[in-house]
Amino acid sequence: MSMRLKLLSIALCCWASTATADYVVLRTGGRLAGEIVPNVSGELDPRAVTVKTLSGAVVSVARDQIESVHRRKLAYEEYDRKEPTVEKSVEAQLAMADWCKQNGLTNQRVIHLRKVIEIDPEHAATRKALGYTRHGSEWMSQDEIMRSKGFVKNRGKWILPQELAMIEQAAQDNEAERQWFKPVKMWYNWVNSDDPAKQSEGLQKLKNLREGEAAPAVIRTFQKAPTEPLRLLLVEILSKIESPRAVEKLIDMSLWEELISVRAGALQGVKARRAKAAIPVYVRALRNERNLIVNRAGAALAQVGDDSAVAPLIEALVTRHQYKIQVPENVVGMTGNGQWVQSIDPTALPPEVAGMLATGQLPKGVVMDYHPNSAAKPRMRTVVMRYDEKNVAVLDALTLLTGENFGFDEPAWRRWRSTQQSTIAPAKSRKGS
Repeated sequence: MSMRLKLLSIALCCWASTATADYVVLRTGGRLAGEIVPNVSGELDPRAVTVKTLSGAVVSVARDQIESVHRRKLAYEEYDRKEPTVEKSVEAQLAMADWCKQNGLTNQRVIHLRKVIEIDPEHAATRKALGYTRHGSEWMSQDEIMRSKGFVKNRGKWILPQELAMIEQAAQDNEAERQWFKPVKMWYNWVNSDDPAKQSEGLQKLKNLREGEAAPAVIRTFQKAPTEPLRLLLVEILSKIESPRAVEKLIDMSLWEELISVRAGALQGVKARRAKAAIPVYVRALRNERNLIVNRAGAALAQVGDDSAVAPLIEALVTRHQYKIQVPENVVGMTGNGQWVQSIDPTALPPEVAGMLATGQLPKGVVMDYHPNSAAKPRMRTVVMRYDEKNVAVLDALTLLTGENFGFDEPAWRRWRSTQQSTIAPAKSRKGS
């Protein structure tokens, strides 16, 4: 037998029955333990694995004889040698726990700290090291305290049982919703195919949807539908699905869709649902920075609003909005009738006009009219203007909801509102209006 095989046999005999640090499992079933040693370049040899045991023996094993290689810090090996000799006393167990801490053996440290409180249940320092707190007359871990307060742990966080129930229900709902993405996408593709039979079948499948869990799949699939017919189809589908998500999307479309037909269809879908949740959304939209959205919200409240919308509508009769516009670079102000006031360089004027200005013969100033092709066309700059907009759709909604009309006179509306009792019919009684 060669010297190398003799060393291997000795190592296997020495380490076959003990837990180890690094170790190599051989194809023959044996195990070689110790510290795996890299080559001089700091890398493992691709042809063989070299192991240095605690006894100092160095053994090299060819790769084709190895089943697997396992890396652990050598401290694990030393721990396995020390642990059986540790006395069952507080002092000895604390010393071993401290050694484990110094060598990065966290789990082993906890084992010995627990042995300390098995010996001395009132050892305060160890209790605190393990995360215990005195709770009344008992030492309790943080987990025990939280459980005593009725909390449950979910993914590492303590929450109330009611929250856990909601999380679990949401997970079930999400799973049910995910099941719809594949078929809805397939039917959508059929509708957009060149096969008349597939188009008809896909259209029928989509129009027959009623399940609330299908709403997210429908919304996502139709998100970028480019044509008016597809947008109208989305509105039709959502109007039939019983789901808060479907209603939310219809509300959103009734405000933001550019196509009038789609926007009107979405609003009719909201109205048909008698969705009380829509009213706060439209009321918030009355404060939108875009005047267009303010008026769309007013028009929607005329259809689905109730008494709760009256005060916000009064406040939105006239709203201030900002606009960016291009003006000549030399503009210095604006007249009362909306004319721009420009600072004009006299040298740019005809001599006779400049002379008349200088002698006060043109008290109202002059107007410079630049021809589009003129080389004297002024340079422009961007300014922000603020305008108070009278919102006709908001006034129409107020008139419809209250039966009154004070025009855009907000103080008159407020005086009326402060003296009258609520007599506005709920939206559901006006469903035919």
